Amino acid sequence: MMQIQQGMQRLTNAAPGLLPGMGINPMGGTARPPPAPGNLPNNAYNMQNLMSQMVSSLNSGQPAGGVRAAPPNPEVAYQAQLQQLTQMGFVDAHANLQALISTNGDLNSAIERLLQQRDQMT
Repeated sequence: MMQIQQGMQRLTNAAPGLLPGMGINPMGGTARPPPAPGNLPNNAYNMQNLMSQMVSSLNSGQPAGGVRAAPPNPEVAYQAQLQQLTQMGFVDAHANLQALISTNGDLNSAIERLLQQRDQMT
């Protein structure tokens, strides 16, 4: 609780109008409703929208800001990368898939990971 209060104090010091502009009372107590969008300066309104999206994404379990979640079927999502790895001589399909999953489909990082694994085995 103390850390939250300290964080709120730092935020209030750094951006004095941010929390009140969002309807949050930084000193505790009852929060007032946020001002109508037409009464906010443009940057405060944008911040309010951003914060609203972030809270919504936390509540829904979906990522915020257009960041994609891991694909439900990595074999389909990484099909092109898997083919490239096989063509390059990486024939262990399971290891290839695991490397791609752990690197979010980044082919170069997956190759580095596979080479490191290969080096560790020898």
